[in-house]
Amino acid sequence: FATNFADEISQGLLFEKADQIPLLAELIKIGSLMGFHAAAVEYLLKSKNLQLFPEDEEFLNTASLGRSRNR
Repeated sequence: FATNFADEISQGLLFEKADQIPLLAELIKIGSLMGFHAAAVEYLLKSKNLQLFPEDEEFLNTASLGRSRNR
């Protein structure tokens, strides 16, 4: 499931940058298998020499707050 999910998301987001699809798919797949825990995702990004932009972190924090309110 994680592999198919990661591939679909990657293809949808990066349809104009096909060469980047496998890297994003791998990140999503591994993140999914790790439960998207903050520490695990941070380690995964560092291991790939990547970082989140501040606006991405703000979006993720907002999305997380909305999800926890709906529970």
